Amino acid sequence: GGGESAPTVTEYAGSGIRTRYDLKDVDGTLVQASDVKFIVSPVMQDGQGLPEPRTGDTIVFGGTTYNIVSCHPWQYDGDVFVGFTVQGRA
Repeated sequence: GGGESAPTVTEYAGSGIRTRYDLKDVDGTLVQASDVKFIVSPVMQDGQGLPEPRTGDTIVFGGTTYNIVSCHPWQYDGDVFVGFTVQGRA
């Protein structure tokens, strides 16, 4: 009793692209100069649905681990769900 339990780690093999934020979007607080934006597919590499990424989760991309700062569903024309927009911070 009284001890802390280790966090549960679940890995998902997904896909997406990594981009930089436009300078106009960097405010130094909510979006920092080193933050990156991911567009993440809602489908994992094995064809199953990807659980929605959440603040506090991590993404490993190109050998770098990013902490998820925010995540928003991404819809094309506000109608068709195509994935997630994720803000990452190394």
